[in-house]
Amino acid sequence: MTGVALITVLLLAWANGANDNGKGVATLVGSGALSERRALQLALSSTALGAVASVLLGAGLLLAFSGKGLVPDSLVGDSSFLLSVGLGAGWTVVGFTWVRMPVSTTHALVGGLIGAGAAMAGPASIDAARLAAVFALPLLLSPLAAAVLTWLFASRVPTRTHSPVRAGGESVVAVQAVSSVARLHIASAATVSFARGLNDAPKIAALLAVTVLPGAGAIALVAFAMAAGGWFGVQRVTRTISRDITDMSEAEGTVANVVTAALVLIASPLGLPVSTTHVSVGAVFGIGVSSGRANTDTVRAILGAWVVTLPIAAFLAGACALVLGAGQ
Repeated sequence: MTGVALITVLLLAWANGANDNGKGVATLVGSGALSERRALQLALSSTALGAVASVLLGAGLLLAFSGKGLVPDSLVGDSSFLLSVGLGAGWTVVGFTWVRMPVSTTHALVGGLIGAGAAMAGPASIDAARLAAVFALPLLLSPLAAAVLTWLFASRVPTRTHSPVRAGGESVVAVQAVSSVARLHIASAATVSFARGLNDAPKIAALLAVTVLPGAGAIALVAFAMAAGGWFGVQRVTRTISRDITDMSEAEGTVANVVTAALVLIASPLGLPVSTTHVSVGAVFGIGVSSGRANTDTVRAILGAWVVTLPIAAFLAGACALVLGAGQ
């Protein structure tokens, strides 16, 4: 069972990389600041650094996603429970990645914890107060905060860089201004990817840290699998966020990244399970609202996927828990 649990968690980490890795650099691709390949290379290295940092700063998220306090203590560390959570969350994220929908691994994991816990110990065993305060509230408020903050700040930046030009071409001031915005945009995208590694790696590693490996070893394995998924399976979702929600300028993309990074970096050391997906997509949507260029059909499709992520993961995890329980 331990070996199967390890493979399942690595599958979930791979799916997380495939669905999430491009989100931090989507504004770079969407604004044309970097090619898709170079942007994803930046995301990989920055996410890996964030995962390493989570060894020191991710203890709160490791504890939260072990299920402790949400489900009965008898389930925390139970291999059948952890395997069911990983299977339910993993296949949910894999499915949505296949159809190019940017969904939240955090949502899928919470659904897995609820579904497996309810199947193995009964629905009444789930601590509803902890679910609401620790999980639901940050997940609901963070994308709204990202959209509103990005809308407020993006509405105050130009959609294109306007500078005086000479007859022979752009002035030195104009070139320097564009170069400065580009550097800031790239740095902000790297920060978002760092924040994603810091926030996501311990959530997934929690499924291993209790029974299979200590925290640092679990995070290292998870980071490796996230990187593999983030290179080989990431293009589909990256294109949805970078091109299908709205077009954007470099300045607008920078604003979205700064907002995303700030919210996730504040939440992670506090153990608040915000979703990098929800925050980054909320910020890109804020650009579209500010400019009036948002693709509402794409936004509705993404919101629909978000609504069903948790119940699908809960159903799959609960079904796995029942099957594993029957086989014992």
